Amino acid sequence: MIMSENVNNEALEPREPVLPATVQKESEEDSIEVSFGHEDEHALIQSPVAGHEEEEEHADEEFHAEKLDLRELFEAFKRMISDGSILRSRKNFKNIRSRFQELIHDREHAALEQFLAEGGEKDDFGFQLSREEKEFKEKLRDTEEHFSDVKRRREQEQTENYLKKQDVIQELKNLISNEQNIGLVQDKFRELQDRWNHIGPVPQSKADDIWKTYRFHVDNYYQALSIHRDLFKVELQKNLAEKERIVKGVESLLKLESIKKSLEFLQSYHKQWREIGPIPKAKSEDLWQRFKQATEAVYKRRDEFFDKLNEQRKQNLESKTQLVHELEEWAAKEFPSMKDFNEAQKALDKIEQQWKAIGRVPENVSDAIWERFREARRRLVGKRQSLWSELKNNWNANLEKKMKLVEKAEELAQSTDWKNTPARFKSLQEDWKKIGAVQREKSDEVWNRFRAAADAFFHAREEHQKNVPNQELENLEKKKAVLEQIKAYEHTEDLQESFRAMEEFRSAYKAIGFVPFKEKQHIEKAFEDASNEFFAKINVDPAEKEKIIYKGMIDTMLASANPYDALKNERTQLRTRIEKLRQEVSQLESNLTFFGNSKNADALKKPYEEKIERNKQMLSDLDMRLIQVRVAIRPFEEKK
Repeated sequence: MIMSENVNNEALEPREPVLPATVQKESEEDSIEVSFGHEDEHALIQSPVAGHEEEEEHADEEFHAEKLDLRELFEAFKRMISDGSILRSRKNFKNIRSRFQELIHDREHAALEQFLAEGGEKDDFGFQLSREEKEFKEKLRDTEEHFSDVKRRREQEQTENYLKKQDVIQELKNLISNEQNIGLVQDKFRELQDRWNHIGPVPQSKADDIWKTYRFHVDNYYQALSIHRDLFKVELQKNLAEKERIVKGVESLLKLESIKKSLEFLQSYHKQWREIGPIPKAKSEDLWQRFKQATEAVYKRRDEFFDKLNEQRKQNLESKTQLVHELEEWAAKEFPSMKDFNEAQKALDKIEQQWKAIGRVPENVSDAIWERFREARRRLVGKRQSLWSELKNNWNANLEKKMKLVEKAEELAQSTDWKNTPARFKSLQEDWKKIGAVQREKSDEVWNRFRAAADAFFHAREEHQKNVPNQELENLEKKKAVLEQIKAYEHTEDLQESFRAMEEFRSAYKAIGFVPFKEKQHIEKAFEDASNEFFAKINVDPAEKEKIIYKGMIDTMLASANPYDALKNERTQLRTRIEKLRQEVSQLESNLTFFGNSKNADALKKPYEEKIERNKQMLSDLDMRLIQVRVAIRPFEEKK
């Protein structure tokens, strides 16, 4: 039986232990004086970091995300996920998440401004994340869930550890109260000690109570063991050796350069110290004082370091507060243009560099000062983005205007109107000068196209002018030859063949270039006379003649290089002319209602009525042409 009969079983229940200084057996001479601990031991061991649990003299490097764009930020985040560093620093994760939210907010704000500038209504505005932004957001959510899972698992493990430690305590109570072989009891006790030491942390709110309960029953075990004098002495010497080892270990911590490492080792030594049972009282006080003094020396070194660190962080706070004031002053200013913003941009770049160079500030104000800095920066950058958006809109508008001039210039480059085209190019150049700047990378491209078109025309004119006299005389002879062909044409009963022939004559005539200026009017009159004479020889209804003539024109379009484009252009022109004539007829008919029914009124109405009839006839002819064009263009559109 390990326990004496006078041990009260009620003492086995958890309570604050009363630690005896002496365990007696039979006589005063045979007594063994032991120490189970000291009154101030609990307080000393329970303050391992004294409010600096999360502080380090060489903290993990803080990740500065404030200057990164979205792509750079995402790449950095993916690297930190890959190497696992993001999971070691929730602060860095918060910095990345905050910067992501800031960038998305700025992009949404810029998109809304542009939407409103283009005439949209705020209630109709919709903002969508890009594919990359959605992926970024998803990875942020996954990482946040990881932190939450880690916390849940840690809480679950602590709860499980608490239950395991309760099981150890119960087994310890049973061990003490049962009659067993002392050797078996000792083996079981060591097994329970080992199990206890390998169980991880428990919930902080229950840690102190369960430790006191465990310590109470361990002390009861040693009290019971004391009746076995020789075994008890062995245990005391063993415990003494362990505590001496621990004291030497704590004393050696003063040689460690790292405050962080020394505190980590100290916590481990404290935990080991607490697990050790009683030692001979003669050695207890001296050993305790060495342990206490070494511990306090480590704490003192820690406190000195943190005092110095806190002082530095207060100075850092003053420096960062000054930068925030400066940034807030810039953010309060107004900037009419991007040029006016340049000075603010330089100031922002300088402030950001200085901010990054300054170290950490006291933890209790870290979030607040950073939020002030971020908000001021966001307001200033928001103004830059508004100006930038306005500037880009102006660039785009100017580019669109210049592109229209380029297209006109490229059309004129093909012109052979050597007399009038130079003035038109000059007018385009004047319009070009009136248009503002465009984006730099587009500026040279659009100007080179404009200049190339002008150069092409003037080079062609120069080449033409070298051969003008001889070429114009040749053209005159070619046109006269076409006239002779018209006059010599022999008509057949196939009227369409005649009309097609005339269309070919007309096309050939128009394809010939300029003639000498003094001959121009004469040759044009000769062509008109020859055409009238050609048609006078054809005996056919005028309407039918018009239809056949237009059929020949359509055939010419179908035989061209781009028949679909030619037919589309013809259809557009016909619709425009028809609409214009209909409006004119409607207006003329409306005007007739203002005349009375007198004889004078009839005379006044007659010109209007005649014009209405002419226009209606023209409308009929144009409608006929439009029908023909639609029939011809239908096969092309059915293929599309």
